[in-house]
Amino acid sequence: VNLQIGEAVYFAGRPGIAIPYLDEAIKLDPKSGQAFRRRGWSQLRLENISAAIADFTEFLALSPDDPDALFAIAFARDSTTHNCAAAASDYERILEHHPGHYLTRKALAGEYACIDGHGMRQLQELNKILAAGRDAIADTNYFGRRGRNDRDFYAAVLEERAGIYYDTRQWKEAAADFTWLIDHYPFIFAAHINRSYTRMETGDVAGALADADAALALQPAAAAAQLARLTALNVLKRNDDMLSFANTALATGQKSPLPPKIHFFRGLAWKRRGHRGQVLDDLPPAVAATPACRW
Repeated sequence: VNLQIGEAVYFAGRPGIAIPYLDEAIKLDPKSGQAFRRRGWSQLRLENISAAIADFTEFLALSPDDPDALFAIAFARDSTTHNCAAAASDYERILEHHPGHYLTRKALAGEYACIDGHGMRQLQELNKILAAGRDAIADTNYFGRRGRNDRDFYAAVLEERAGIYYDTRQWKEAAADFTWLIDHYPFIFAAHINRSYTRMETGDVAGALADADAALALQPAAAAAQLARLTALNVLKRNDDMLSFANTALATGQKSPLPPKIHFFRGLAWKRRGHRGQVLDDLPPAVAATPACRW
């Protein structure tokens, strides 16, 4: 019971509260590898690295060659050195004997991105995970899988891949991944924003506007959503809507790091409507704020 409570509290994002329950579980059953494992991850999330490694070492002693224990020790150790090449070597050694340990493979993908400075080897590793199928990797434990309304492991990997497709301008592939994420997890704000710009790149401006509006519904004061909506309205030349939305964003005190860009889009709308005075009110502050801008 103490172990179950400790795990539930851990996955609810309260590692400090989880530890006393796990302490009691270990006191009652010193051979509970799972209790050492979860206490180790709790310590790691609290940045108690040496305590985490000690627990993971106990976990490995109780379950020799267990890939979860091997990964946990490697992850904890490498989190202190920040040596991408060394971490990748650790994960590669684990995968030689445990190729189906998907958490290790996801971590290896991240280290490849760190080493290479781009996402090609990272993409290859993520594709290996996704190729196994959602059901096959459903039991992969990672923070976020249990205890809150969050994406499962398959979705987390897919979201990472979508980001690579987006950054490398593979718009069709990116749109497919973002669409899957939105269909299954409509609350993911970034998926709506990124699909908005992806649709913009492929000429689906109405779809881009719909995604921007969906993002605004999730976070009405988000600067990224404001800008995505103004970008789509500008391409559609919906000047009245641009003016109305820009006025609202500037007048209601919404916190945004993008007021110069909002002024810029409002200036464009005024220009199309032939209001020179209002254009001269909006464009100079926009340019002054970011003199090197290429808007």
